[in-house]
Amino acid sequence: MAVLNCPRCGTPWTPEDVYCRSCGQFVSAETAVAAVPPAPAEATPAPAPPEATAPAAGPAPAEVPELLFPWGPHRPADGESLTLGRAFPPFAQQLAAYPNVGRVHARVVAAGGVLLVTDLKSLNRTFIDGVPLPAEAPSELRPGQVLRLGASLEVLVR
Repeated sequence: MAVLNCPRCGTPWTPEDVYCRSCGQFVSAETAVAAVPPAPAEATPAPAPPEATAPAAGPAPAEVPELLFPWGPHRPADGESLTLGRAFPPFAQQLAAYPNVGRVHARVVAAGGVLLVTDLKSLNRTFIDGVPLPAEAPSELRPGQVLRLGASLEVLVR
C-alpha cells in the first residue's frame, strides 16, 4: 500500500482523515500525493545550475489581501488554504471564544492575489457585508469588505 501525504505540508495522511492533522488542509484520495522515497545515499549530485540570468520582465504578483481578525492580522500566502473553525489550527484556540462559529465553518483560499471564501455548510452561516453566502460556493473577498462567521465574529478584509 502506497503511503500518501498532505499536498500542502507533506504530513503522512490516512483515508480515515478528511483533513490533515498537521495543517488542517482538506485531503482526499484524489488530492493526496504519494510519498517520495528518499534518494539512495550513493546518488550522484545534481549538475550545477546554469549561470544566473535576469528573470523575464513581467507583472509582479498581486499581493493577497490581509484578514484583520479581532486577535490580529493574518495575510494568507498565495496558494494557502485556511480552514476556519473551532477544530482547526491555526485559530482554533481563538475561535473557541465564539460558540456560534462551527468546528468546520468556512475555508479561505488565496490564489493569484485573490481571496476566496467558501461556507462549509455551517449551521450559523458565513456572510460578506451582511449577505449570507450559499454553502460550498466560493465567493471573492475584496479589501474593505467584512467577513462574518456566525453571529458575531467579524473579520475586516484589507
